[in-house]
Amino acid sequence: MARATTKTLVKIGEKKETVVALIDHGSEIHLNMSTEFYKQGRWPINTNHGWKIRAATKATEDLYGACPNVKVTIGDV
Repeated sequence: MARATTKTLVKIGEKKETVVALIDHGSEIHLNMSTEFYKQGRWPINTNHGWKIRAATKATEDLYGACPNVKVTIGDV
């Protein structure tokens, strides 16, 4: 089943700048970020998760890591 996605600006952690994110209206928020952006935030990362990223074209890629419990601000929420 396909889900609608919404493109929005979000703030991650205590960083001042915003990044563009695709929200899939599921129970989690998934953000792709560059290694440089991740290193600036120094969030905890789990690299033993077994997840993959799947595109709309059904192509898949390995996900390097997942950062659980990162404060994300969308608008005033």
